[in-house]
Amino acid sequence: PDLTAQVAERLGMKVEVPENFYELVASRHLRAEAKQEDELSKKLEERFRGLSATKKTYYEKPFEYRFKARVLDASDGYVVLDHTLFYPEGGGQVADTGVLRWDGHEVKITDVQILGGGVIVHRVEGELPSRGIEVEGEVDYWRRLSIMRHHTATHILLGAARRVLGKHAWQAGAKKEPDKARLDIHHHRRLSPEDVRRLEEAANSVVSRRIPVKIAWMNRNEAEARYGFSLYQGGEVPSADIRVVEIPGWDAEACGGLHVENTEDVGLIKIVRVERIQEGVERLIFTAGAASLPYIQEEEQLLRKVSERLEAPIDAVEKRLEELLEELKENRRLLRRLKNSAAKLRAQELAQNPAKTPQGILLYISSEPDGDQEYALTITDNLLTIKKPACAVIAFGRGRQRLVAVANQEALDMGLDAGKLARLVAGELGGGGGGKRRLGQAGLPREVSAKELGKIVMEKIGEAVS
Repeated sequence: PDLTAQVAERLGMKVEVPENFYELVASRHLRAEAKQEDELSKKLEERFRGLSATKKTYYEKPFEYRFKARVLDASDGYVVLDHTLFYPEGGGQVADTGVLRWDGHEVKITDVQILGGGVIVHRVEGELPSRGIEVEGEVDYWRRLSIMRHHTATHILLGAARRVLGKHAWQAGAKKEPDKARLDIHHHRRLSPEDVRRLEEAANSVVSRRIPVKIAWMNRNEAEARYGFSLYQGGEVPSADIRVVEIPGWDAEACGGLHVENTEDVGLIKIVRVERIQEGVERLIFTAGAASLPYIQEEEQLLRKVSERLEAPIDAVEKRLEELLEELKENRRLLRRLKNSAAKLRAQELAQNPAKTPQGILLYISSEPDGDQEYALTITDNLLTIKKPACAVIAFGRGRQRLVAVANQEALDMGLDAGKLARLVAGELGGGGGGKRRLGQAGLPREVSAKELGKIVMEKIGEAVS
């Protein structure tokens, strides 16, 4: 905003930047990502109304995965415990999964959600435990650890984006999953391979520096004074106290997610794909730690296959590919010359026996299953040099053929409309087309012989002459 104001001033305009500019930006993202309350959420909140908020043990013990808790209620496939290590979906981080055990029973937990009032519900596959009994919960630890790595990697990558691309690279959305994560950022142009390389280098340099990840609850005014409104990259947090996740010297954000203890725990950060999801927003799809291995192995396998197909060692693949591309260019030039010669010969054959319409227009009709549009038009160019009214209609290709109809100037002077002729002929065959008076084009639903095509042209050409 400061840069905008400076540029505007040089242009003779005054721009006033709101004091709470970044807070307004954060609020916009919060609204954009806010989940619409659906009927299921309303039903669950009504069903479990009156229960006290679930104690969030996952904040106190993020690296523990087994715990015992008491069942406060269970209904409609959901269980509420007095406390839980299962992280509920929120802040772009997917929910934990795992199992519940009691009295010889074991059921899967497939989803965890937090309702209004702080009640956390666990969706269960199978029998529900009775109210009041003690159960043992077990979080899928390796799945959670992968999600935690991706969440910390998201903060690292966002810090890299603001340094590599500029401070305008504000977060527009994020999602952290076990096998990958995505980060959406505002940026005015598409990211180049060089941009991606620099982002990866900056992010992995933070990983290698082994920076401890600090997490603390802070008064929002104190936090804003210390870190600024970039705290709200993930959206505004409407509370007096906020949970700040800080990578000292790199990034600090208000965040309710789970994180690793040190940047080195994240492992290798690899950007596997970049997408433009809307004007001004780039999506980075990336992996962290062990989740990066399948993508790297897949690329290596692909490179190995390419190497084998090119019959060249991996370090010589690029050189061999350049040689083949040059050969391909030369072969294309040769093929163009051969096709041009073949089209001239075909035109000479067709010129020997033209049909003639009642209006006195010479007709050249042909079906060329092995030809393409360039070949067909080259034939027409060679046929229509005569100074008599003439029209060439050629179908080409296999299966669903294409058709061109071309008239010379003498035929145009007699009122022939080649575009209309193409449309009429294609319509008779169940296709469609059109074009200008000199050149018409159409698509046909099947292959047509020269004999059948000639018959239809003779029947329709009178309608195409005005």
